[in-house]
Amino acid sequence: MLKYITLFTVLLFVLNGCQSAKEVDYSFFVAGHTYGSLNEKKPGLHPPFVAEFEKLNRHETLKFGVLTGDLIHFPDKAPYWEKAFEDIGRLNCEVHIVPGNHEVADRTFFRKYIDRNYYAFTENQDLFVVLDGNEDGWNIEGEQLAFLENTLEKQADSVHRIFLFVHQLIWWKEATVFAGCQPNSLMSKSDTLHFHDKILPLLQRSLKPVYLFAGDVGAYEERCSVFHHKLKNVTLLASGMGNYETDNYLLVDILKNGDVKINLVALNCDRGFGCMGDIEDY
Repeated sequence: MLKYITLFTVLLFVLNGCQSAKEVDYSFFVAGHTYGSLNEKKPGLHPPFVAEFEKLNRHETLKFGVLTGDLIHFPDKAPYWEKAFEDIGRLNCEVHIVPGNHEVADRTFFRKYIDRNYYAFTENQDLFVVLDGNEDGWNIEGEQLAFLENTLEKQADSVHRIFLFVHQLIWWKEATVFAGCQPNSLMSKSDTLHFHDKILPLLQRSLKPVYLFAGDVGAYEERCSVFHHKLKNVTLLASGMGNYETDNYLLVDILKNGDVKINLVALNCDRGFGCMGDIEDY
């Protein structure tokens, strides 16, 4: 009997990240570049990621997921949208979608399947903000910047933590510490990015823990598929899939003691957790 109790305990441990379910308030996943391989060109989400859905559907504390862009390989072809959303429908939780450069390439299908390109919501006194890096060449400008400023002004004081999601690595800079994580694509990038001058000071002003997730990595084995860097209260993160060697997604546990545990989940090894090390290793 003890043997089966131990096995059940281990199973719960795996399904709930590296934390006991009793320690976790709620969880969510973040997955980038989920159409996967550049070469296969098959409709639907990346097969190793879809294979995780059964596990995610059994996850006790999972509230929702966020796909951080590029879930459609060919945005002008209806079967690619239909199969991607058929796959998404196999998840039991709500799924939020961040627009990637692939999705916005065909605005007709984009408007049919994704009704908002930036918005905010709350969960358990945490603030979540979906952003669109496509509108102004990877910069958050104009009405979207005003939306972000107003949202933070109205809600930052009343929430515990702030989570933001964007497709592009909007902090990326050549010849800096950020250059080591080469994005999948530099498509539509402005010559000058304003993140460090405009957005980062805005996020640091809140004094709350801020986590900014991007998803345009992971397509190339020789480039990065994981990124982690902390700037005072702001943690920058990127995660993605598609090269079949370092495919991964992030499972975020909000612990009851107030801590945030970001679990790096590898898709192409038996162990999953721990296979690629910890997010802080990157």
